[in-house]
Amino acid sequence: MHPTQLMPSHESIPPHRRIAAVLDHLGIGRAHFAAGIGSELLGLLEPPEDRVASLTLINPNRLETGPLARLGERLSVVTGNDGLPSNVVREGAPALPDARLVRFAPYYTTTWSDVVREHTDAVIDTLLIRTDDNTATVIPHGDASGEREGIRFYATGSGPALVLLPLLLAPSQWRSALDELARTFRVILLGGAHLGMVAMLESRGSEPGYLRAVDDLFDELDPTPGEKILEIGCGTGVLSRWIAHRTGRQNPLIATDLNPYFLSEAGPLAARGDLDSLTFVQADAEQMPLADGSVDIVFCATLLEECDADRTLMEMVRVTRPGGRVGAIVRATDMDNVCTVPVESSILKRVQAPYQSVGEKGCADAGLYRRFAAQGLEDLRFFPHQLTLCDPHGAAWAYREPYFLAQFNANETRAW
Repeated sequence: MHPTQLMPSHESIPPHRRIAAVLDHLGIGRAHFAAGIGSELLGLLEPPEDRVASLTLINPNRLETGPLARLGERLSVVTGNDGLPSNVVREGAPALPDARLVRFAPYYTTTWSDVVREHTDAVIDTLLIRTDDNTATVIPHGDASGEREGIRFYATGSGPALVLLPLLLAPSQWRSALDELARTFRVILLGGAHLGMVAMLESRGSEPGYLRAVDDLFDELDPTPGEKILEIGCGTGVLSRWIAHRTGRQNPLIATDLNPYFLSEAGPLAARGDLDSLTFVQADAEQMPLADGSVDIVFCATLLEECDADRTLMEMVRVTRPGGRVGAIVRATDMDNVCTVPVESSILKRVQAPYQSVGEKGCADAGLYRRFAAQGLEDLRFFPHQLTLCDPHGAAWAYREPYFLAQFNANETRAW
């Protein structure tokens, strides 16, 4: 069996339908919502659903301005004053004239900024403003938890319903605000493999084009049975699970990530596959809690863009035994996208422009080759790949498309 066949499709139900199933189960007709991205809620904005009393977006890195504009003053957007998400909001704000904009300054934002933890009181105040709206369902106190349509939920507090969705890559998510919000709202915290960046990583990790790149990388790394493999920056563990299947579960696998949110999702996902060869560890890629030469193979995928690439590579080399192998996949900000959709040149230009998402000390270009050589690695092998997104209904495409749409004018949006 080809390895790409091991990742079943799990996205046939749109996210808003899954969320609606949770609301129905809890007896909630209409609620306030807060999220990192709005795309998963668009189907709930209008009749026959019309279940959004208000929406607060926290540090969004894309804005679907067309449908969001219909919310008018019921929309709030919380952001910084610099960085990719902040710039996205700045560009989209003119199309949302009635929205409430909360901008922290000076504050440089990335997709992994922990906005709620770093500005807890201000975020809570922004949400408390919505208590003036009496259209949200009011629920009495009583903790509840469970799962509906693949969405896990935890409900606490009493008052108007407030549904909290995941916040991009924020490590703490809603943790610092949860107790205080539950004093005023009936808070419903949502999670699972079908929402937010977890859904995006799981979807991307099942795309044949992406797995082809990982497969080629592991052809070069060439693990033999019993060799210890380390993935740094594992996210949801989607690739570590795939590698466990690829190697016939004959290799001990350690998967690390600094983000506790991702690791909280990674464990249950691995448990479903009964992968006892896979161990998850919370660890900083720039300061790995592993001894020198303790693993045979180390790799990372789309990690070096978001950290200090040189320090991380030093750690990858340090923990690998002499004669071991080191591999990495990064996004390419110096390679144009390829679009096979027949569209006019103005649209094509925007879609083909590479997505410029890289940290100050990260690496997302051909400079990776020089960095590998600078670490004293030998027998270097480099090969570019195209990540193909072939599922227009998948979470990976649903995450990427709004980035393009935010740059289109009305005519271009209709044409697209």
